[in-house]
Amino acid sequence: MDAHVKAQLESIGVDIDVTMARFLDNEDLYFKYLKQSLEDEDSFVQLSRQLEENDYPTAFDTVHTLKGVFGNLGLTHLYGALSGLTEALRGTQPSDSPAASANAAFDVSPVLAARDEAFDALRDDLDLGNDTPS
Repeated sequence: MDAHVKAQLESIGVDIDVTMARFLDNEDLYFKYLKQSLEDEDSFVQLSRQLEENDYPTAFDTVHTLKGVFGNLGLTHLYGALSGLTEALRGTQPSDSPAASANAAFDVSPVLAARDEAFDALRDDLDLGNDTPS
């Protein structure tokens, strides 16, 4: 792995050895899924919409899936933000409101900030395009 790319990955919390072992040291496979996952703006848009519509059970499913994907990719900062939101949503019902929840609020902004951090750090190395997903 290129030293610059390795440094960029480490800067966003990736434990290279653990993560590459998860991918059987297949860098091409890892980078394929990393790029694909970071470019998947639709899942984050879906999650934001689900939260706006108070569709908490579906939002839980979405964020739990994203947590698994980014955890497997070793993006610990993003995984941590997704874990917090997953736990906040765990067991909620459509009738629940963030104010009524014991978990305070279902704030997607830390998740988006962590995703943007990863995207920005890896944009040039993974040819992710010019703009951070919105």
